[in-house]
Amino acid sequence: MFQTYISIDSLAKPDRLWRPRLVAATFFTVLCFIIVSLNTEIQIPFASKIRGLPAADKIAHFGVYGSLAMAVNFALGMAHLKLTGRTFDNRYFQIGSIAVLIFSLGEEFSQQFFPSRTMDVWDAACNIAGVAFFTWMTVRLMSRSR
Repeated sequence: MFQTYISIDSLAKPDRLWRPRLVAATFFTVLCFIIVSLNTEIQIPFASKIRGLPAADKIAHFGVYGSLAMAVNFALGMAHLKLTGRTFDNRYFQIGSIAVLIFSLGEEFSQQFFPSRTMDVWDAACNIAGVAFFTWMTVRLMSRSR
């Protein structure tokens, strides 16, 4: 019988995390404001300009959710789950990235309940790709700084 172990580790001390947490909270608050505005059809000044650009929606999903994942990972001190065992072979999963993925996919799924929004699989794919890329970039950045 094989056993799997899960451990949670963080790279930063909690007293040094107030700035990244403030940035992540501000970013998340602005993102929530934009989502609520789009769901309730409130006009955002820059949204009409962005909609006219080709593939702007997909680029925005990639960049916004990827940046949010990066901010949340820094705010959590790069906390990660470490899964060990024969099937996992010491895999690391950033807790902030997991949280942002759940939020972004839940938000994408919820769009089907608003007449002004449409659920799009490609938007969800761009969310996942953005979170994965920015997480990879953040982990590489942190491993070089040690």
